[in-house]
Amino acid sequence: MESIQSLLTPQLLAVLFVFWSLFAIPSAVVLKRLGHHPAWALLCYVPVLALLGLWVLAFGPRTKSAA
Repeated sequence: MESIQSLLTPQLLAVLFVFWSLFAIPSAVVLKRLGHHPAWALLCYVPVLALLGLWVLAFGPRTKSAA
């Protein structure tokens, strides 16, 4: 148990947050351009939900374009 707690340091959590943000921010921009709410980019933080979100985006109904 002690080894797991030693892995979850604030530095590691900060690095993970930065790494995940490198995916979530561009995803939010793409989703906004496609007419979806950018909050859906939060799915990037959970791998299984991210995959599900990609499938819904790829094969779901199309939204009207704002442009």
